[in-house]
Amino acid sequence: MEPIIAKELLEVLSENIQLMFQKESTPTAEIKSTIRPEFENDYMCMISLANQQFQGQMVVGFQNKTVNLMLEEVMQLASNATEASQLLKASLGELLNTVAGAYAQRQPLLDAYESLDLSTPSVYTREDVPFFCKSDGFCGSLKFPNGENINCYISVSPYILVEKSDDEEFDIGSFLEGDDLDDLLNGL
Repeated sequence: MEPIIAKELLEVLSENIQLMFQKESTPTAEIKSTIRPEFENDYMCMISLANQQFQGQMVVGFQNKTVNLMLEEVMQLASNATEASQLLKASLGELLNTVAGAYAQRQPLLDAYESLDLSTPSVYTREDVPFFCKSDGFCGSLKFPNGENINCYISVSPYILVEKSDDEEFDIGSFLEGDDLDDLLNGL
């Protein structure tokens, strides 16, 4: 996986925020290699990308102030707090779905992975963020007009095949390296 994959994601996210919400954002130049999303935000959105050979995930994090600014016109449609919460999550999920669909059609992605299918997007608040397994990926961000960053993580890797012979038991510790097993169990 090359950093161009992360740069493409930032460009597509910026373009779609402009198209959907008429808000400007600017991709930052720094792209870092990382094994998990390196950010904590008030909202984290995730969508999986996969085909027969590769699996990956796209994670985008937003601060509450950025969400409020980005969705200010949309949120006027909610008539109560429950509707507002549902509308916010639906809007962020639809943004991620649209971004992932456009992203999967960009030429660098098609060249590297052919076609990637998308999962249903998930939207989490800071309190219910899932455990992220280690996976080689990249983090980058967009600068939003209010000075906040929209954080992005992308990882696309070949499937790992776990095989065992008939005379040995499967040990999950051999599949999850280092402290991943402890992290996974602590996250349950």
